[in-house]
Amino acid sequence: MDYLTVKEGNIFIVSDQLGNIRADDKGYGLYTFDTRFLNKLELTINDRAPILLSAAEEENYINQIHLANQEFESHGQQVAKETVGIKRSRFINELLYEKIELNNYNNFSVELELEFKVGADYKDILDIRDFADMEYTNEVGLEEKEDRLTFSYQGSDDITRRTKIACQPKPLEISKERIKYNLTLSAKESKEVYLYITPELKEEEIEIKDYDLALEELKESYQNWEVQGTEIKTDNQEFNQLLKRSNLDLRTLMADFGQGDFPVAGIPWYVCPFGRDGLITALQMMLLNPEIAKSTLRTLAQYQGQEVNPSRDEEPGKIFHELRFGEMANTGVTPHDPYYGTADATPLFLILVAKYYRWTSDLSLVKELLPAIKKALHWIDEYGDQDGDGFIEYEASPELGYEVQVWKDSQDSMRHEYGAIANSPMAVSEVQGYAYRAKKDLAPILEQLDEVELSRQLEQEAQELKANFEAKFWLEKREFYALALDQNKDPLASITSDIGHCLWSGIIADDKAQQVVDRLVADDMSSGYGIRTMSKEDEGYNPISYHNGSVWPHDNSLIVAGMKSYGYSHAANQITNELLSASKNFEYYRLPELYCGFDKKEGIVDYPIACSPQAWAAATPYLLLEAILGLNVNLPENKVYLDPTLPDNLTTIEIRGLTLGTQQLDFKVVQKNEEIGVSLLSDSELEIIIK
Repeated sequence: MDYLTVKEGNIFIVSDQLGNIRADDKGYGLYTFDTRFLNKLELTINDRAPILLSAAEEENYINQIHLANQEFESHGQQVAKETVGIKRSRFINELLYEKIELNNYNNFSVELELEFKVGADYKDILDIRDFADMEYTNEVGLEEKEDRLTFSYQGSDDITRRTKIACQPKPLEISKERIKYNLTLSAKESKEVYLYITPELKEEEIEIKDYDLALEELKESYQNWEVQGTEIKTDNQEFNQLLKRSNLDLRTLMADFGQGDFPVAGIPWYVCPFGRDGLITALQMMLLNPEIAKSTLRTLAQYQGQEVNPSRDEEPGKIFHELRFGEMANTGVTPHDPYYGTADATPLFLILVAKYYRWTSDLSLVKELLPAIKKALHWIDEYGDQDGDGFIEYEASPELGYEVQVWKDSQDSMRHEYGAIANSPMAVSEVQGYAYRAKKDLAPILEQLDEVELSRQLEQEAQELKANFEAKFWLEKREFYALALDQNKDPLASITSDIGHCLWSGIIADDKAQQVVDRLVADDMSSGYGIRTMSKEDEGYNPISYHNGSVWPHDNSLIVAGMKSYGYSHAANQITNELLSASKNFEYYRLPELYCGFDKKEGIVDYPIACSPQAWAAATPYLLLEAILGLNVNLPENKVYLDPTLPDNLTTIEIRGLTLGTQQLDFKVVQKNEEIGVSLLSDSELEIIIK
């Protein structure tokens, strides 16, 4: 990456490798709630930019940037380059803390002119990303004091936004958009300068804590996150590194929107709630921390659609696609307060309810969410199915910028096998699978709530949907299922990864599963680094496209889980190995949002604007592990099923502190030769059933 990021809660910063926020068009800045509170933070030493030595963000919560001086003159003496060390360390704990450490390695004293150029523009992130244009009617104000600057802006949404910059020690000079220090460092002497930058939305003072104390609090919060989650150890160090990185990234991506931790979609441009992304991430990471599912469900239920509002694709019972908090959303320039244009978030919401209940036996949450559950079911049948054919469709909203309303949401993703882009209304394959699984999984749970008639209705509807799907989506000539049905109910016969999601949902007929699996792992679909989104043999294929031939880790994790659920453990292990092989090519073993779909022999090719870290990519290893273990939890019946099948170079998995309701489970899986054994590491009242 050519940029650095730090995020905590709803605040994040994007800078260049020097740690500078340059006032150009790259989107650098300090952001919170979709507004840029700082668009300039440039450090110079004696009027020159420092030299970059290294920039690290391995710990996620802190940037540590090592710099050095350019050559300069001090008291008539030349100071050679790289003889003064400059270290910038920054983190966020309610505000941005930055420490600049200066070390004089010369045998004589030097005088340094340390200067920060600062600025604020309060642009909306959707404006910066060119989603829509915004006219800012008010000017940015500036208040100067001896040791601080305050920028302010009164938005057209009547919210006053402020950026407070405090300095320690007191600088020599503070003037418009400039903070200046003159520092004399004796031979071998070190000095420190601190900046405390607070993005403020409300009239409340945020306490500036001691730098070291604030950093220690942040470290402890990461340690607590790790303790609260399941402890996982394997004998494969690469897999361990991937799990460690994913755990860190998921912690970083959490933010609270009123109901507890919610995984935002990705850094830097999607630090906000997305319905689909949050739901899939929570489903993937159940093995790590089931509590995230609970707060995710509550957050989404809080904003469930209430009325028919075409301006933001809202309908009663619908789960939103994207929620923004900036000036553009607040004033209706964009429809994101929230925007509901997605066909799949509503059934995914129901699937997460069911999985959370099976893993926790928390019937009280299901009761709490029962009105939202019923509204979501009503949406599927009355609004999702636009023409009464039994399938959920979406219709494009190009005036709102959303022509495709499923996870492959680029404008050109819905293609026929001959390359032509299809027109909506569109019934996409995986969405039907999600609806099937939602109804099938909810039916037995609702029966426990004395919703017997609704339970039987859902079971019947699920079976009817499965039969209807088989009749309309199966392509006899291609021996595969259609990507979608277009506005004329003609099938899109492209070979795509979407059908792997249909394995995960269980809507694929048992007698077709082998053909589907074989097709997904064939050379035109499997890149060697994971399954492509589209076959190389289709006319629409492009390995550097967003959705027509690239590889998405989360997509593959759902496919792997689907393969394992149908009993195809060999294929599941193959794709798991491919993703593990891919992870070694990325910094810190961090799987990105996506990468290009070239063959493995050509090496990993980055997708140029992939989010990293990104939530459902970070959660991918946990769903892979769930599949490897064949872990299926039914806590209401006090049963845990295990069917482990281990991929290459992985012979031992140790799980401790797996939280299942009020109980915890510790167990170990070991493979010797062809035999796999499971042993409990602590007493348990659960019935463990090993296949």
